[in-house]
Amino acid sequence: MPVYLTIGSYDGIHIGHQRVITSMIATARSNHGYSVVLTFSNHPLTVINPRRGPKLILTSEEKIQRLSDLGVDAIIDLPFTKELAEVSALHFAGLIKKYLAPREIFVGPDCAFGKNGEGNPELLRQVGFNVAIFPAVQFDGHAVSSTAIRNMIAQGKMNRVSQMLGRAYTLSGIVVDGLKRGRGLGYPTINVDFSANKVEPAFGVYVAKVNIGGTLYAGVANFGMSPTIDVNKLRLEVFIFDFDKMIYGEYVEVLLLKMIRTEAVFDSIADLKAQMREDVDQAKRYLQNIQRKW
Repeated sequence: MPVYLTIGSYDGIHIGHQRVITSMIATARSNHGYSVVLTFSNHPLTVINPRRGPKLILTSEEKIQRLSDLGVDAIIDLPFTKELAEVSALHFAGLIKKYLAPREIFVGPDCAFGKNGEGNPELLRQVGFNVAIFPAVQFDGHAVSSTAIRNMIAQGKMNRVSQMLGRAYTLSGIVVDGLKRGRGLGYPTINVDFSANKVEPAFGVYVAKVNIGGTLYAGVANFGMSPTIDVNKLRLEVFIFDFDKMIYGEYVEVLLLKMIRTEAVFDSIADLKAQMREDVDQAKRYLQNIQRKW
């Protein structure tokens, strides 16, 4: 069965990545072939230049799940090591030819591999591969990139993030015991122990949905330090509308749809409660507007 291959870090699997991957899958299926993604479980910069190593849009586990959801037949998830960083581009291409022998390789315009990133699509052609190169996808006049998406997440611009990713940005983890301050305020929250390796959104309050066992629930998420109640620890808390189940220890995904406001310090608990009521009302209005559009 012929192999159709794509190579890349694929951090985020944004709409540009999806164009490459889905084209590879479609070509493989139409030719009774096998679609394969060769990717890395850690970002290469974390080894090559650790100070510049970025936080992740997707963890390795999340990336594998996204690729599986797209319909990829096989995923080669390599740890990027110091030894791998020293492999020449020519030798790396030789290993691909020896072990995978792809009929065609699908890449984006900035594909780079091998020591010092010296490998590129032209080198792949020179060593005898058929190569399909896809131009960058444009959004608002700029190329969609993982770097641009990280910047948008850090600014809390979740509408733009969702458009570039093709889905909402998520923070996921296990529900853990919290201080139960929200319950005392009339807004009981779940506290999510999210991955510290992921890109941190701007501190603030967000319209959110929570995936619990495959069911989506609407709510309001707070990401930040909770300065009014002096928690002094980075937290992800979610008030889920019309939800009263105990889910400690369960794995959940929190989808951040839109920032309502940035984090603020309030003069009193009464002021905080009043703002929380307004946050919930804003979130519900936003979600109702989305439903009307659909």
